[in-house]
Amino acid sequence: MKNHHVITIGTSAGGVRALKILVSQLPKDFQGSIYIVQHLSSEAPSNLARVLKLAGQLPVNFAVDREPIEPGRIYLAPPDYHLILKQGYVRVIRGPRENRMRPAIDPLFRSAAVAYRSYVTGVVLTGMLDDGTAGLQAIKACGGMAIVQEPNDAAYSSMPQSAIANVEVDRIVLLKDIPNLLIERVRQTPPPVKEVPADLLIEVPIAVNAITEPDSMAQIGKPVAYSCPSCGGPLWQIGSQTASSKGKPNNLGQSTLHYRCHVGHAFTSRTLIEEQSEATEKALWVALRTLEERSRMLNAMSDRYAQTGAISLAQTHEQRAIEASEHAVLIRDLLRDLKVISEFPEEKTKPEPEAS
Repeated sequence: MKNHHVITIGTSAGGVRALKILVSQLPKDFQGSIYIVQHLSSEAPSNLARVLKLAGQLPVNFAVDREPIEPGRIYLAPPDYHLILKQGYVRVIRGPRENRMRPAIDPLFRSAAVAYRSYVTGVVLTGMLDDGTAGLQAIKACGGMAIVQEPNDAAYSSMPQSAIANVEVDRIVLLKDIPNLLIERVRQTPPPVKEVPADLLIEVPIAVNAITEPDSMAQIGKPVAYSCPSCGGPLWQIGSQTASSKGKPNNLGQSTLHYRCHVGHAFTSRTLIEEQSEATEKALWVALRTLEERSRMLNAMSDRYAQTGAISLAQTHEQRAIEASEHAVLIRDLLRDLKVISEFPEEKTKPEPEAS
């Protein structure tokens, strides 16, 4: 299965409808294998396989760990699991979240790029934020093809726009034109690519292995003065957003700027800001609860001291209770007025409900 066409597709909000349209136009003798990450809720079973099976002619199933690859099949990332490609088989891993998601698009795209190189086609469809951009960059770095849905044609344009802004994509097309491009693509024999960028060889296994030695992280990135909002560990900055003199992204093996901790959590700049904002709000709610509980406890102690005639201690604890209550009011006001610190405040990474 070394010279076998692999089609990887990533989508988020608006993706179920887009996927139904796409798979409905693929013939039953399609020779490539197709791998799809649709951002799914981890809190409920998914009926995506049934929906896509009814929409098209190709067999569709949620991938099973170590399942062999067969042409003419569609493999879906299961809810709460990353889908990883190896030569001849798939891995289904409950690894660390990337871009706040599991399944995430970037682990699929990166692993496919390393395993199948120039025989990989990456497709980014409708969705919010920017999952898939770094993975599409990896596909290009390994000689593969990058296709992006025309942003004006997408239900949610953010993911396509991010890919176009950061990757020198091969085609930007309407959704209805993507199936014919894929049919044409699997008939081609792309030139072989012998070398894979060294940083990808280090980064791809992280989704499977999770814990990575700091020395290995230092080979692909540099430490930054931020902590991982998911686990509190140190972060490394990986890749570059430096553009060429012509204003196009640098595709010479450099991945789009993103961040990783040695546990494996990964973020683009945009998702890192979103996660930091949520972590800030959670911390403030904990502080508010703690201060209100402290105020109640100090008042209770003040009452007990007053009943025993220890007036000085009663007054001291009453004053401390007032201070805790005043601090709680300040935090409550801050939470009420808190705005998400993000240049994309209208966007959320929560998956949309699936169509039936």
